[in-house]
Amino acid sequence: MTPNEYTRAVCACLRHATPKEKQAVAQELQDHLADHADALAEAGWDPEEAQAHALAAMGEAQEVGRALNRAFPLRWLILSRVLLVLAVLAAIVLLLPIPGRLVSAWNSLAARADPSHLYPPTKDSSVSAYPLDVHFSLPNGDQIALYAVTLTEAWNGTYTAQIYGLGYHQNPFRDPDYSNVTYTLEDGDAPDNPISRTSSVRPGVTFWSDSIAPLYPGDTLTAHVSWIQQEISIPVLFPWEEVTDP
Repeated sequence: MTPNEYTRAVCACLRHATPKEKQAVAQELQDHLADHADALAEAGWDPEEAQAHALAAMGEAQEVGRALNRAFPLRWLILSRVLLVLAVLAAIVLLLPIPGRLVSAWNSLAARADPSHLYPPTKDSSVSAYPLDVHFSLPNGDQIALYAVTLTEAWNGTYTAQIYGLGYHQNPFRDPDYSNVTYTLEDGDAPDNPISRTSSVRPGVTFWSDSIAPLYPGDTLTAHVSWIQQEISIPVLFPWEEVTDP
């Protein structure tokens, strides 16, 4: 008797099983027979003898079939219920991240369209806000943009600049790796006072603002982004003509 003949004989006894259920039982029996025969063959048995021994070890086909038929309705019902529960749990696990990914994508796309709407520059009567257009594109797909600056004049004629930036990945479904941005003055010196930084992380996008002082009318900063062993530098031009106009 071949494995196919054996499984057909067993399944012929399953009177309450549907064709699909009989097919599943047949596949399970054939897999078990094949595993047993393969194990014997690896142990040195002749392949034909290994197959015959595996069939004999299973027991007489009709007896196995009758035993399965007696247990089949209850066992199969329990198994089908368990499989249904597992399928529902798997679907939940797969679906749960989707809202999070959609939120990340929404934030990422909204940020690049209008970052000031999600993270607006602080502005009051003593602060002037202006747009910036400084962009970094990193090899890992991260994008960094400095999109706005506010300039606040001090009593001695110097200014404090608040530069607003954001980071996002070119794929809106991926979160960016936050990259540090540093600044130097146009003459190569670091700003006199330490930079004060605040940040805000949302799914899909990172916002931050850097406070730099003192700056004098006409000053130009250079923004630097370090990535592994590379450094990208881009000048930051302030709208001094608009700021200093009477």
